[in-house]
Amino acid sequence: MKLEEILRDIGGRKATGRNVPVELADFVCYVPDSGYCIMCIPEVFSKEGETQAEMYCVPLPEKYVLEKGWRFLNNGFPCVNVPYDDMLGAVVDEKYESWR
Repeated sequence: MKLEEILRDIGGRKATGRNVPVELADFVCYVPDSGYCIMCIPEVFSKEGETQAEMYCVPLPEKYVLEKGWRFLNNGFPCVNVPYDDMLGAVVDEKYESWR
């Protein structure tokens, strides 16, 4: 599954990243309820995300990813250490949201 398909499923769209490193540019998106984000795989799902990125990829606020850091999995997707709740998903403080 391509990133555009994942975004369509969650109501998001591709976007251009401002002040985002070139290596993350292809993962920048806009999600109506989260603002400008970077599609990432939470560290807790890094093993599963290697083979099923479309199942584990989530939008994380740009500011959060840039502040906390990332690494790339072998499949090319960024992976970020983010608190994850089975009911809520990735737990990120609202202060990281960006609506530009």
